[in-house]
This record gives sequence, C-alpha cells and structure tokens, in this order.
Amino acid sequence: MPPSDPEEVLRFWFPSHLRDDHAVMARQFEWWFRGGADSEIDERFADLLERAARGELDDRGSVPRSRLALIIVLEVPLNLATSRWAARHALVLGALLLAIGFGALAIATTRVAIAVTVVIWTFGEMILLPSSAAYVADLAPADRRGDYMGAYYLAFGLALAFGPWAGTLFMERFGAPALWAAVFAVGVCAAGIMAIGADDLR
Repeated sequence: MPPSDPEEVLRFWFPSHLRDDHAVMARQFEWWFRGGADSEIDERFADLLERAARGELDDRGSVPRSRLALIIVLEVPLNLATSRWAARHALVLGALLLAIGFGALAIATTRVAIAVTVVIWTFGEMILLPSSAAYVADLAPADRRGDYMGAYYLAFGLALAFGPWAGTLFMERFGAPALWAAVFAVGVCAAGIMAIGADDLR
C-alpha cells in the first residue's frame, strides 16, 4: 500500500464487512478491547511507522482521518515501550505533552504551528490515557476493580461533558490565548501532582 495512505489503515482497523463475518467481528473486538494486533500492525504498516519516525507525516496531524490512522499505527510500539516504564514516568510525560500541545495554541498562528501542536498533544494522549487506565486498574483491590474503573470512566465522561462548555464560557470572557494558557497551567499542575503522588506499581 502507499505508506502515506491513511485509508488503508482505517479499513484494516474498521473493516466494512464486520457485521457480516462473525469471525472478523470476534477478532476485531479482541484487538480493540484486549490488544493482540501488534504483530499485524507492525507487518502491514512498517513503512508508515518508519516515515512517521522520520517526521515525514507531521503535517497530516491536522487532518482528522489521517490523525486517527497515525494513532492506530503509532500507539502499538508506543504502548509496548511505555508498558515497561514506571507508572509515574508515563503519567507525568503524557500530562506534560498534553499541557504543552494545548498550551502552545496560545501562541500558534500558522497552519504548520497548529499542526505541530496537534502532533504533540496526540502523543500525550496516546501515552496518558492507556497509562492512567492501567494505573487505576493496578491500584484497585482485586475485588473492587470494577468499582474503581467505573469511577474512573465516570470522571472521564463528566470531564468530556462539561469541559467544552466551561472552556467555551472561559474563552468568550477572557479570549482564546488565556484559555490555552490556563489549560497549560492546569496540565503542568496535574503532571506535578502525579510526579509527587503516583506510586510506581509496575
């Protein structure tokens, strides 16, 4: 396949005949929710990984479908690498990248600069979200893991529900640069709290 074509990645990860083939459905659900697609992705999209590592695809970070394809391909080796890190390191790095990526929008004025910010916070998201979910699961007592994960995803859902609303109100009153500067400050504070308070459970 042309290594820069994101559609091939999306067709692989979201096959169109999913509902018609129970074996494919079972395989995809296994990959989506339990992992195991690492070798398939490495084999099929090695060229894409190499081009992304060389920075040749950075400009595609601002295109939603291309960004999704890059996340699918890049998250496999990234998760394999971060799974060997101490929990604190992954949480802090992910939070800092998110803070820097979103905070830089306060000063980014060109399309290239905005695309770079998207790449930065996307990597932060790819590191922080799996690491934080794994950290909560590891932290929970075995007989209360469902309660802990339920509370985690409830908090995440509430943030997704109220964050855009609160951010819009803040931006209307104080302006976009102030909003992104505030997001940067909150992100750095979150990274500091995790650096101090997160136990290394791995």
